[in-house]
Amino acid sequence: MIKDLNALVRLEAREEVILAFERVQARTEEVLLALERVHARTEEVLLALERVQARTKEVLLALERVQARREEVLLAFKRVQARTEEVLLTFERVQARTEEVLLAFE
Repeated sequence: MIKDLNALVRLEAREEVILAFERVQARTEEVLLALERVHARTEEVLLALERVQARTKEVLLALERVQARREEVLLAFKRVQARTEEVLLTFERVQARTEEVLLAFE
């Protein structure tokens, strides 16, 4: 009878160990699935970061083009300003000459 009781206790202990192992195995599978989801999400984030990086490069290139165009416009403005000053000097010379001619006719 004691042998049967000991055998029963060992059998129950084995069953508990098997159940515990099955719980650990099930939890391990859950963790692996969660890790797969994290991995997939990480890949999505990396792709999104690559898109952001590419867009950032595009924006920087556009800013460089804008800066270059701004410099072109400033140079053009300086040329117009210099030409305007030349025209004003010419006008002043013409005006002075006109006054000289008018004084000569008086």
